[in-house]
Amino acid sequence: MKSAGKPEPDTGTPGAPLSDQPAPRASQPEVSPEDALSTTGGVFFNVGRIQSPFGLKGELNVAPLTDYPERWEELQEVWMLAGRERIHLRIKSVRLHAGRALVCFTDYESRTAVEGWNGRYLQIPRADARPLPPGAYWMADLVGLSIVTGEGQVVGTVREVLQAGNDLLEVVTPTGQELLIPMVKEFVKHIDLERRQIVIEPIPGLLE
Repeated sequence: MKSAGKPEPDTGTPGAPLSDQPAPRASQPEVSPEDALSTTGGVFFNVGRIQSPFGLKGELNVAPLTDYPERWEELQEVWMLAGRERIHLRIKSVRLHAGRALVCFTDYESRTAVEGWNGRYLQIPRADARPLPPGAYWMADLVGLSIVTGEGQVVGTVREVLQAGNDLLEVVTPTGQELLIPMVKEFVKHIDLERRQIVIEPIPGLLE
């Protein structure tokens, strides 16, 4: 992990029975579709993506990648993903504005110092992530889980979690077929992170 220095210019908890629980969801507190998968130094979660400089004093317009934008007001440091490296950045100031976080980093207090950072992800270590509410799961924890029916039939493996109105599990079957399974309690009956599997109850046509 790379610390300080000027960078070269240039992303739960085990499921409970769901009968009287809200539908499970792949939470995006501190995660993006390119999330939590490590490059070096362990697992990190994306908490924002740099959009553009703001003003002349080094502030950056950051799009929060979290269900809790106010989380940015609590952070004291983040890591910026730059290729296969992470650069440690200390936060000097944060102010929320129109759904964005305007962030200034210590030692990068001019527009020139932050030029070329557009599009980069800002991350925190997984250990610093906020606890998830019941029924929510980190997207990174769902990727790679096996999908099985209540009768034990193997359906496939989760390749990605697509965030739409209802989150969708993109599943690849053993024959290479791609399926989309809604993450709603009518279909998803149990998520077992320890056994690395998701138990579903398919309806006719869901697996075709």
